[in-house]
Amino acid sequence: MSLGLHRVIKGALLLMGSAILLFSCKSKQTVVEESLDAIKTEESENLTIIMSENGRKSYLFTTPLLEGYTLGRDPYREFRKGIKITTYQDDSLTTVNATLESNYAIYYEKRELWEAKGDVVGRKFDGKQLYTQQLFWDARTQKVYSNVDTKLVQGNN
Repeated sequence: MSLGLHRVIKGALLLMGSAILLFSCKSKQTVVEESLDAIKTEESENLTIIMSENGRKSYLFTTPLLEGYTLGRDPYREFRKGIKITTYQDDSLTTVNATLESNYAIYYEKRELWEAKGDVVGRKFDGKQLYTQQLFWDARTQKVYSNVDTKLVQGNN
């Protein structure tokens, strides 16, 4: 074999070996990231959280089951057995402003996005009621929206 052909073969083998190494490392990283997405980092049953602002109760949050997956690229908390959120009026410790209930919810931490699904019912103190199968709340923009049919019933106050 000539010296030139030997160098070409050696170079080609080196290039193929580098490519194989590069692609195998990349797929291992993807596998690690995907497995981190599936690791449950927290679980709580029959959870009740009271949040307050300026010394006043502002939210009461209850759920039968909270599961957190916070190690992945898009950390989230899942409420597979439903949620109930109660908000209170600013000038009262006990007067309810609104409630929201659903059969399922998920909260994406980095995006600050809530999604409620399955028999979503919202009620305001003034009698307004909202019924839908899916509802989003973007905490960054403070906007509530839905991509499915939604029924809004006005109160008689």
